[in-house]
Amino acid sequence: GQDLAWTGDQMHADEDKTVIDWNNEVKKFRYVEGINGGQVVTSVDYAHYIKELEMLAFRMKNSVKFIDATEGGAKKKNVEIMTLREAIDEYCHESFDAKSIYDGIILR
Repeated sequence: GQDLAWTGDQMHADEDKTVIDWNNEVKKFRYVEGINGGQVVTSVDYAHYIKELEMLAFRMKNSVKFIDATEGGAKKKNVEIMTLREAIDEYCHESFDAKSIYDGIILR
């Protein structure tokens, strides 16, 4: 899941924990509805991703189930919200060799 939002000046999806410079004139930010209620901050780019994901989830609703297991961030329409633990317990019932799959993609 992608939460597509920030808390304070911390970018959730960024592994290097980049701090956002709110005075940066290049990026434009906006508020969107959050999963946990209230408003969360997102970028114009992320707001576009949210809308695209919502449309994709709506168009594919009869063939694919979209689950948001980020436990925070921007709320997305047409997506089921559950915790990561709930998603794993409900849908992860088969074992597979992730390393072999990864190696097959990367080592081609």
